[in-house]
Amino acid sequence: MKNYLLLSVLVVLGGSFSMTASAESRKGGEFGKIDSDGNGVITRQEHADFSSKRFDAADSNGDGEISKEEMKSQFQAKKDKREMRRERKERKE
Repeated sequence: MKNYLLLSVLVVLGGSFSMTASAESRKGGEFGKIDSDGNGVITRQEHADFSSKRFDAADSNGDGEISKEEMKSQFQAKKDKREMRRERKERKE
């Protein structure tokens, strides 16, 4: 069960990865959020910092653990945010 929860948390946090980006993708998006110094690559430390921020955001009660309820809440918040962006886009069109 703990392994499943850990795996789920890693999925939420973006997993462990290494990336490089074209000039286009460095301008923003998820890559730009992680590449804090804007040099076009993500270091292990930048990824760790970004993951830590995401973990902290999901750990709504600050106890250093993410419960199923907190994870569900995080997923719902992301879903709501996507829906709001979609609705704004549709209104502009």
